[in-house]
Formats: sequence, structure tokens, C-alpha cells
Amino acid sequence: MIEEIRSDNRSGAVEVTLKAAEALKRAVKSNTFQTVTELTDYILKTSREIYSAKPAMASLANLAAHALAGAEKSAGVKEGVSNALDNINEFIALMKENVSLVAEHAASAIDDGSSIMTISYSATVAEAAIRARSQGKDFSVYCLESRPMMEGAMLAEVLAGAGIETVLLTDASAFVFIDEMSMAMVGGDTLSPDGLVNKAGTSGLAMAAEKQGIPCYALCSSEKLLPVPLGYQPKLDRYDPRQVMELPPRNLNVINCYFDSTPLERLTGVITEKGLINGDYIIEHFSSLPTRRHVLEILRP
Repeated sequence: MIEEIRSDNRSGAVEVTLKAAEALKRAVKSNTFQTVTELTDYILKTSREIYSAKPAMASLANLAAHALAGAEKSAGVKEGVSNALDNINEFIALMKENVSLVAEHAASAIDDGSSIMTISYSATVAEAAIRARSQGKDFSVYCLESRPMMEGAMLAEVLAGAGIETVLLTDASAFVFIDEMSMAMVGGDTLSPDGLVNKAGTSGLAMAAEKQGIPCYALCSSEKLLPVPLGYQPKLDRYDPRQVMELPPRNLNVINCYFDSTPLERLTGVITEKGLINGDYIIEHFSSLPTRRHVLEILRP
């Protein structure tokens, strides 16, 4: 199942985290452990493998940390397995609840008659837009296609199917149409002091919005937040170049990077389950978050 997570290049962080939870539960259930230490060591090993499959997604590290915390506090193996599974299920239930709250807050930020630009496929952005439409608001969403896997086209189809006026654009068209937008609204895979990690093109969209003087909001529940720098380097996280060009000619080097990192100062705000965190307070917000030892163990083995 870890290879399935690794090869899933179209799903957003929420969908991938659901798959990761199932993989972690299977790992905990499918082995016989003699001691709690054996159990926690195995959870940590499996968690690192899962996280290494998608190192841009903080929710995978946070999920694993919850599982480890449950197992570690246990008096015996049976209790440890039970506590780990309970913590995984609680994490997923809370994530779903928080995504719904983020979408609710984001929907309230969408005004009647507005035009919104977004990129890639974000389940939270989709839910926010659909909620706003169900509230009777008329607005349009401009989806950047998100090459090479075209996740933005997936989102465009979902929104259009929900009765929302939707426009599909090539990624490079962000700068062409940004002056017609009321706001940019994007999802996110990780939000840390390093910045917002999301699909490549997000940073350019945020830059275009900043230059045009329109707000740019990131939708991130707390499961995607890390209080410590992620240390993720998008340039080094490369994918199959054949997705961009199947048979490049001699002397042509094709680089396929899926993600980029947007500096926090380029964001007008972050919408979490607790509401809007304005730009000036985003960095300050991280200092109030607890740094879980298990997260550090997964990020920095």
C-alpha cells in the first residue's frame, strides 16, 4: 500500500492521509510483537517509509506521531496496539471534522459575484466552493490545470458538476488573468516556518496575486501544520520526466518537480479550523504550537 501512496500523483493531502492511515493500521494489526518497544519501533519504521513516499505532506508525519504516542504510553503490547489504532482513528476523524470547519470558514470569505483563482486539486477548496454555492452565492472559479498530472482539471470538473461557473486555464495563464480575480485560494500539503508547500505553480500564483494587490489565502487544517522547519527541498524531489516529455531528444534534460514552497509573507492569511490567521500573525502562530518529539523522529531519522 505504501507503493500505492508513492505512485498516487493526483490526490490531495487529505486523500493521501486517509490511505496512509489504512496502511499504518494494517501494519500494526498484521504483526506479532513481543514488547511495546518492538511495537513502537515497527510503527516508527513504517511511518518513515510512508512519509518518505510523500515527504511534502506534513499530515503523514502528524498521523504517525499520534500513532506512536498511543503505543508508547501503553503498559503492554495488546494495549499498545489498541491505543495506536484508536489514535489513528481519532486523528482521521478530527482531520475530517477540521477540513469541514476550514471549508465553512473559507466559504464565508467567498463573496457573491467574486472571481477566484486556484491551482491543483484541493478537497478543502472544493468543499468551500460547493458550500458557498449552496448558500446561494454566484461566483466563478478559475482553475489552473496543474501539469503534468492535470489535478486542476479534476477540480474544474468537480466544481462545474456542482453548478459553479468554472474556467480551466493553463498554468502560465495565471499572470494573464490575475487582474480579473477577487482573490486566490489554494490548498496546501504543509505549512511550516519554511513556507507553504503545495503543487508547483502555487508560489507563482501567490506572487501574481501580491503584485496585483489581491488577497491570497491558503486553506490548511492543523494536521498540515508543522511548528518546525520542514527542510523540504522541492528542487530535489523529482518525478518521472516522461510525464512531461516521453521521448526527449539528445541533450535535452527534462526536470519534473511537483511541488514548490511559498514564503509565508506572500500569503494574506491562512484559514484553519479556528478561522483566519492574518499574514502578520502566521509566523507567530507557529511558536504557540507544541513540537512533538515523534514528529521530529519521523522528519529527521
